[in-house]
Amino acid sequence: MPLNSQLRHDELRKQITSAILCGSVFLALDNATDVGGPVLDAAITGRLWRDRPLGQSTMVQLPNRLTFYVTGNNVEVKGDLARRTVFIRLDAMVERPHQRGGFRR
Repeated sequence: MPLNSQLRHDELRKQITSAILCGSVFLALDNATDVGGPVLDAAITGRLWRDRPLGQSTMVQLPNRLTFYVTGNNVEVKGDLARRTVFIRLDAMVERPHQRGGFRR
């Protein structure tokens, strides 16, 4: 596994542990280009999450109730995650969606 990939997995593991410790039920991964790998696979399928919290030398085992949201343009889903994913495609049906107007409240 390349070093860059390992660093990304370590950072994701830290995010998941922190989210579970603070009681979050949602974890958003924004502006992703690709998702997948052993850390995310374990977090999505496991009922328990085991990891070492930041700054501590002890392991914790916590119930995992996280729901993951991933946003991005042309996100590539890798490995086993593809069959555990619900894809939603949003199309503003205009050439320049960032210039839209006429929104109602």
